[in-house]
Amino acid sequence: MGKNSGIEWTIDTYNPTVGCRKISEGCDNCYAEKQHKRLRNMGLEKYNRPFDVVRLYEPHLDIPSRTKKPTVFFVNSMSDLFHSDLKESDLLKVFKEMNNNPQHIFQILTKRPLNIMGHNLNWSENIWLGVTIESAKYIHRAEILQEIPAKHKFISFEPLIESPLKYWPKSENSKQWLNDHDCFKVDWIIAGGETGSKAREMLYSWALVLKEYSEFQNIPFFFKSWGSYPGRPFAPKDTFLDGKEYKQFPPEIAKLMEGKKKK
Repeated sequence: MGKNSGIEWTIDTYNPTVGCRKISEGCDNCYAEKQHKRLRNMGLEKYNRPFDVVRLYEPHLDIPSRTKKPTVFFVNSMSDLFHSDLKESDLLKVFKEMNNNPQHIFQILTKRPLNIMGHNLNWSENIWLGVTIESAKYIHRAEILQEIPAKHKFISFEPLIESPLKYWPKSENSKQWLNDHDCFKVDWIIAGGETGSKAREMLYSWALVLKEYSEFQNIPFFFKSWGSYPGRPFAPKDTFLDGKEYKQFPPEIAKLMEGKKKK
């Protein structure tokens, strides 16, 4: 586990599975793949197989049970829990661990929501399900999200590499826009740009429309940063949108995040 994760919108990471494969353009500069290679070169047993070998890693399955202080866990920062290579028995083991630890909140983020359909999983209230949408091309992930009986849902528009929407929510097309994007009515919206030597630029208008939509629907909005890419090194103001920081959390998560802020 990662004590006090550097990921701003969580406290710790929980990686009961390891490995993944690229599925869409948002995966092109995969952070997990780079970290997997680094950890494999360091000789860590968990990462001793190639990145595209996806499996349950039993030694880390019970990390939540060994963590007594109520924590917000980002599940599978280095993998995708709903990868097709994982068996239903693997998912049931992970879900049993999360169900048995109601003191924690678990944030699952996937690009493969369709793979969830058909599984008999116990979506206890402490399990938050999110999908990644890097462009309007993948809005269908949010539509599938709405069909899954998770009690809390969120969307991460990170890395945002193309416009996520067709209309501005406060424009003359706002009513049609709301009808077309009812699937975005979730508990939380996160947005951010890409970082790295091959990172792609995120445009101002893409972030602004998500901020305005979140305000329009009274959804907590977390803007991570504009990212860092060739020609634009990261600067402190890169976390600002219209001169303001938006680091909003749903109340259930905010309560546990207070402990991280004090450290």
